[in-house]
Amino acid sequence: MNGEAIAAKNRLLPVLTVAKLCYGYAWENRYRFALPVFVLAFFYAIYAALNLWILLPVISHAPSPAVAKLIIFGWNIPILIGSFAFEVGMHRTILLNDFRNGMAFFRWGRDLGHYLLTFIKIVLYGILVGTVLMIVLILGVVLGLQPTPSKVVGFVFLVIFAWLLVLFALSLRFALAFPAAAIGEEGSLSLSWQLTKRNWLRFLALGFIVVFPMALANFLLAIPLFFSLFALTPLAIGLRLINAAVGAAITALTAIMLSFAYKELQQS
Repeated sequence: MNGEAIAAKNRLLPVLTVAKLCYGYAWENRYRFALPVFVLAFFYAIYAALNLWILLPVISHAPSPAVAKLIIFGWNIPILIGSFAFEVGMHRTILLNDFRNGMAFFRWGRDLGHYLLTFIKIVLYGILVGTVLMIVLILGVVLGLQPTPSKVVGFVFLVIFAWLLVLFALSLRFALAFPAAAIGEEGSLSLSWQLTKRNWLRFLALGFIVVFPMALANFLLAIPLFFSLFALTPLAIGLRLINAAVGAAITALTAIMLSFAYKELQQS
């Protein structure tokens, strides 16, 4: 860990200051980032259309729910990589002033590789936690006295709830690993763990201020689409386009928030 990280590990995140920086930066650079955000929104819109025309018919004929889940997982890999390529570009622009015009804003090389590796590590940590909790579940059922079906169901829900809480906590503690990985920082996970120490509630508050309002608006826009999943009316098409645009804006704002939080906590 470098000296700046050691000095910053006990620093408290100034939530309102970082929130103002995020909104101010996004507004001042709205024209600068217009093309990359538009490309990302277009990508999201195309994917939404393909979900209707290709994915849903395929999974509806899947031989089993497990196969359907596997298809959905594989289907979402390209959109995940596209989003990550955009986020790496945003992180590097803010933290290293490494701005590139047009499609070059999306990073596809070593920087994206570091980003993907960080994501995979976090997912593996989540799987490890889930495995441990599952072992606890099995031991609880096997060693429990007279385990009734109702007790087993209740214990399953308890373990799942505990797992979700742990995953949520891990996501807060490891969130700053992404901007660190985007700029090639070694040990991004341990660095994020140190930087977010005593800051996870502040980090949660920052996300609530910066990202939550737009995420809530996007969710409310998507509600009518759930009731007309296959509808291709002008209204449904318009809502899907707006949903894609807002989704791209959320991705951009989230990357901006993580970059400024990382930058603030790294200052000695």
